[in-house]
Amino acid sequence: MITIKQMCTILSKLGLTTGVGILSLLYFSLVPVHAADGAQFATTPVFAVNQNPDNLDYFSLTVSPNQTVPVAVTVSNLSPDKTHRFSTELVAATTSPSGKIDYTLSNQPRNWSDKPLLPDLVAKNQRRQTYQLTPKEERTITFHLKIPPKGFSGTILGSLYTKRLTDDNPKAKNMSFQNRFAMSNPVSLSEDFNQPRFPKLSLTTVKMTNHGGLPKLTTSIHNKSPYMFGNIKLDAKLYKRNRSQILFQQSVKNYEMAPSSTLDYAMPIGTRPLLPGRYTIQVTLSSGEKKFHLQRHFTISRKEEKQIDKNMTNKAQPNYVLWLIIIILVGVITALVFYTFRRKRRH
Repeated sequence: MITIKQMCTILSKLGLTTGVGILSLLYFSLVPVHAADGAQFATTPVFAVNQNPDNLDYFSLTVSPNQTVPVAVTVSNLSPDKTHRFSTELVAATTSPSGKIDYTLSNQPRNWSDKPLLPDLVAKNQRRQTYQLTPKEERTITFHLKIPPKGFSGTILGSLYTKRLTDDNPKAKNMSFQNRFAMSNPVSLSEDFNQPRFPKLSLTTVKMTNHGGLPKLTTSIHNKSPYMFGNIKLDAKLYKRNRSQILFQQSVKNYEMAPSSTLDYAMPIGTRPLLPGRYTIQVTLSSGEKKFHLQRHFTISRKEEKQIDKNMTNKAQPNYVLWLIIIILVGVITALVFYTFRRKRRH
């Protein structure tokens, strides 16, 4: 296990932005490998001789152009009496809407960056392995990563994502909810972990969305560079186009972004959709001495406003049950007051 002293040494060498990215990896890796109670399996990374440094709990590899790098994980079926099917695949790290680096399988579409992602380092038909383990059996799953002949800049970040495919209750296949257990072993590849890190951010799209019955403004912030960006303070402000009055604003801290990924940041805009019109959003992201000022103009059409308003679930609707309860309570209280008054008057 990495010590605090070793962690500080690593951070001092790598600098703030990279250091925070490494910290996020450390935090992820120091969490116990068991995904949840009832998972009935465990994963253990199998480190190669070029692990750097060799006391980390995740894959941290310094690689060279045109090199073939094996990464392997041992999957153990902990069930004493059940055979389970599993799959292990390579996934690229993404950025979650809550501003955290996500090493799990994501539905987020691939970004338009031309930089290689972790799954690109093997052939398409070799990115996922499916297998079966009998009770107490274990197996080592290996992927042979092929580094591009010309190498790459920055960091390739992802994980070996292992999922249990069988369910404890086969009869529940038609149910809307089934248990699915999965674990991730992070992988970080670089040709030079000491090189300077310069994220390249852009604000790509802005749209009004419906989150849990409340309208929000979702802004897509894209990290086009192959570098992690961490310890981010994000400030967002919404204006009417060519106006100085702030309509809505929000600040968040401790965000982070994976290389070549998109942060879909959602900002609350009250309880009603934005009225049709032209708007401007300004987003400032800062980490240490690095600061990015992003701005984008956008338009809300009447059709968009009506669609969001139609889908909102928090509109005031008569709650007949609640009103019935209130009426009954008022009646009971009135009866008790009247009874008490009559009884005192008799005495």
